[in-house]
Amino acid sequence: MSEDTSSIQKKAFLNAIVILFILLVLTGILTYFIPSGSYEYTLVDGIETVVPDSFHYTNAGNIAFYRIFTAPFEVLFSDGNTIIIAIILFLLIIGGSIKILTKIGVIEHIISSIIQKFKAKKYLLLSMITLIFMSVGAFIGVFEEVIPLVPIMIILSKKLGWDTKIGLGMSILAAGFGFSAAITNPFTIGVAQQLAQLPLFSGFLYRIIIFIIVYALLDLFLIYSAKKIDTKPSFDDFGFEYEKPNKKSLIWTSVCFGLMFLSIALSPFVPFLQDYNLILIALYFLLAGLGAGFFSALDNKEVLRTFLSGSLSMAPGIILIMLATGVKHLITISGVMDTILYNVVNGMENQS
Repeated sequence: MSEDTSSIQKKAFLNAIVILFILLVLTGILTYFIPSGSYEYTLVDGIETVVPDSFHYTNAGNIAFYRIFTAPFEVLFSDGNTIIIAIILFLLIIGGSIKILTKIGVIEHIISSIIQKFKAKKYLLLSMITLIFMSVGAFIGVFEEVIPLVPIMIILSKKLGWDTKIGLGMSILAAGFGFSAAITNPFTIGVAQQLAQLPLFSGFLYRIIIFIIVYALLDLFLIYSAKKIDTKPSFDDFGFEYEKPNKKSLIWTSVCFGLMFLSIALSPFVPFLQDYNLILIALYFLLAGLGAGFFSALDNKEVLRTFLSGSLSMAPGIILIMLATGVKHLITISGVMDTILYNVVNGMENQS
């Protein structure tokens, strides 16, 4: 990594820290001025639902001022902390596994294989990858499951002469657009049409048209952005050396990734996979990273050291997650969440 790239990443991280910290403090201060309130809730078909016209103000009292600064740590021990802890563990496992796979040459081998096939048609490759990520979001409702693939797409983007933003654009951004411009997404289209008592996946043609328009706009934007920053306009510039992984490491990684993609593809149709998909993805990455490392020329201690180093590299992201969830935690414990919702709903009703 060049010094310029490292400097930009540090600056971006510090900017994000400052923004989230200011938001955290402002949220804490606002809780002293917004009165606490609460709706009554009831269970309908196992889902907690708001009872209409049940809002009432409460005398919850103000939170202690110091909790504004302890909120990012309190989220680890509050209600719903399981999700936050799971996300943090997920990131640690992904970071450690990617570090091992990169060190033994597996990631570079995958990237090199792709580049050799598409080095003369890299913008076609950009369009294809964008379409694939958009499609998995639009058809099977995959979004956060693609997060483990983002680092690989960023590496590929840089090897092709682009930057981190293009890597993010053709992966997580594309999946997000696909999820929003859904065609048969069972988690949005399927559930909504069942609740509205509409034929399942009706309006298919309309949604296909919307998907094509959104894809075309995103693809044109990414190609335009990539051409502006292209540092390797000639396919003669793509040669790079790396330590080739041994056959056992490569086969083991291929099997683990194959099972992971199969799990993702089947998740919309298998309830068990829906509930535990992130856990399974983390497990596949853990097995791929450690297994490939043990099959490689590295000794066991070096594999574990590399895994730990990769996990620690995820610390900045974990700090940002804790700060962001700390904002929500302050709103929840101060009892002003329902007050905000009540006033927003009233404001919308008065305008209609």
